[in-house]
Amino acid sequence: MKRNRIIAIFLFCIVLMSSCCLHAQNYLIEKYYLTATDREYGIYANVNCNSKDELFFDLDAPNDQQLVQAQLSFNKYSDCEMEIFIRSLELAKQKFREWSFIAKDNNLTLFSKTIPILLTDKKLFFTNEGKWFYENGVDMKYIFFVDSHGNSYLIIESDYMTSEEMVASTSSFSFSGAYNSYLGSLGLGVGFSKGNISIERYCGGASLTFSTIAEIDEFIRKLRNVARFRQNIVEKGKLLK
Repeated sequence: MKRNRIIAIFLFCIVLMSSCCLHAQNYLIEKYYLTATDREYGIYANVNCNSKDELFFDLDAPNDQQLVQAQLSFNKYSDCEMEIFIRSLELAKQKFREWSFIAKDNNLTLFSKTIPILLTDKKLFFTNEGKWFYENGVDMKYIFFVDSHGNSYLIIESDYMTSEEMVASTSSFSFSGAYNSYLGSLGLGVGFSKGNISIERYCGGASLTFSTIAEIDEFIRKLRNVARFRQNIVEKGKLLK
């Protein structure tokens, strides 16, 4: 009998698809256009009447290979996540209006300042190699920016995001034996080990850039439209008993 013999070693992959599943029944409900980037963005909701009341909206990713979406939950109460977000955006809009006049009167160019209104602990989704991942607790902030031509912008900007994907789990058993010449006996040992193999997924951050008060108002209006659409889906679900 061999002194060290591996009885069982196995390796199996566990690919995490939970983030993809979260997006499986989300549909584009509204679009909003931003002139600063000259592109349209989507607002999405789940059409499953039994799912949670939440919506997702697009943001600009830091590169062309990734997508980013923010999640907002909502209900009929004023302290829901969506309404808190909208209230902070309304406050930032007021500061954007005030500072835009000051910047114009003083010929400010190539200037930026963070607006002291925090967005903490947001849930953001991002793609990496074509798969969706997410991080809870992402902080975001509002930035007032003036370009070289004196145009003012309100920017919503997030911190970077990370998510660990467990790609494999390993387990192994082992037996070992040693003969004791003095006692004339054979001692046996049993060993077991288990471990995970994971990869860190990363996104450098996300942003939205508003050029006018009208764009901010339109964005808020369409967020509420999607919330009403989602609540209507829930009501329709009650018809099926």
